[in-house]
Amino acid sequence: MKTEGKEWTTVDRLKTVLKKKWDSGLFFREILEPQDLFPLRIPLAVPGPVDLSRNFSAVREWIHEYDDADGKASYTIEWKEKKNRVLGQNRIPVAVVFSDLAGVSRFLGRQMELSRFVVLKDTLLSAFPPLKDWVFKNATGLTAMEPVLSRLISVTRWIADHPQPGIYLRQLALENVDTKFVEARRKTIGEWLDILLDPAHIDGQFTGIKGFERRFGFLDKPILIRFRHLAPGRATGGYSDITVRTDEFCRIPLDADRIFVSENDINGLSFPPVPGGIVLFGRGYGFDFLKDAAWLREKEIHYWGDIDTHGFAILSQFRGIFPQTRSFLMDRNTLLSCRSSWVSEKDQVRAMPANLTEVEQELFRDLSGDTYGKAVRLEQELIPYGRVRQVLGEISGV
Repeated sequence: MKTEGKEWTTVDRLKTVLKKKWDSGLFFREILEPQDLFPLRIPLAVPGPVDLSRNFSAVREWIHEYDDADGKASYTIEWKEKKNRVLGQNRIPVAVVFSDLAGVSRFLGRQMELSRFVVLKDTLLSAFPPLKDWVFKNATGLTAMEPVLSRLISVTRWIADHPQPGIYLRQLALENVDTKFVEARRKTIGEWLDILLDPAHIDGQFTGIKGFERRFGFLDKPILIRFRHLAPGRATGGYSDITVRTDEFCRIPLDADRIFVSENDINGLSFPPVPGGIVLFGRGYGFDFLKDAAWLREKEIHYWGDIDTHGFAILSQFRGIFPQTRSFLMDRNTLLSCRSSWVSEKDQVRAMPANLTEVEQELFRDLSGDTYGKAVRLEQELIPYGRVRQVLGEISGV
């Protein structure tokens, strides 16, 4: 219903307005920290003089919506006398006033939800009073935790009582709690622990869901690295192709002169023989786990990735850890000699990577600027094996 182009505030519209406030957590936060929200007055968009004259029956129905028995049990109405030259004096509701939260919850049919919130809030804050601010910021999400709240409290209390436990999550021996339960709720548990724990018991270099275990002192699944000896007959512990924990790889130097890093597994497996060489199987972005391999800083390193903007970005990242790294088969001649194998790169890197040589920067600009075509990309496994051997011979003399 409209009046001179403006919608009247129907009861349904009023419920929509209050529901948005409810879903925002406003009323739950009022329980935690009263802000004098009540009495809550909601002004109404009301019929105008023209409506009183032309649509009086509709206006009367609209008034009845507010003046029914159910509504009056939840709120009070502010009335105003409207004078009409045809109909005389008429009493119109101009605002509704909710005296307390119980009235709002009754009006919206949310009494049960309100009761649950109060119980859950009391349960959580009874266990961990410092979480009051967390509840204030996450009020609407607390009711969704009802089925698991007791288990969340149990896990959090155990970790708070055993900071930096040095065990795997799998080793938690708590009733009705398994590894998957904790893993699925690391965000919430982590937020609670950040508030509850002494900062000395939090490893700040690890953040987010993926850093949960190491941030709070649990053992994490070890990162593994694979390498293969390129010298015929050379092996480590009798194995020529081996996968080891990265912390062990970083700690124990390998007897090698040249290190090749290949982002493609098949290229790593088929890499030609090189005296004193090993090939590391790359992992794309994320080489931080190698930063403690001090012995690698004394080696000749060659990085082989795709010729595209991401390939050079990864090269730059790797070179940030090992500045002596040279690119391998990531040059203009290799790109142009394999034109028939070009494909398109999705989502190119636009910003120039920091650790590229002048020649690499020029090729990066050509790739990102579409000098040779739209988003040109040459995948490393499409480079002919003969060219691999040729360039490798120029490097190592094999």
